[in-house]
Amino acid sequence: MAKRIQCYLLTVLIYLQHGITNAGVDTVDATIHWLKKTARGFRNVEHIKIACCFHC
Repeated sequence: MAKRIQCYLLTVLIYLQHGITNAGVDTVDATIHWLKKTARGFRNVEHIKIACCFHC
């Protein structure tokens, strides 16, 4: 248990100091992965980029 606390101590201290988490980044990443999975019908890479910008 002490090793786990030591492993995440810096992350917890940063959260307590700044109030920032990486949840937003994870959400955007998951959205992009979902778009890449469903973008098999796109023939143009620019259309995929536009879809990423629109959804994120």
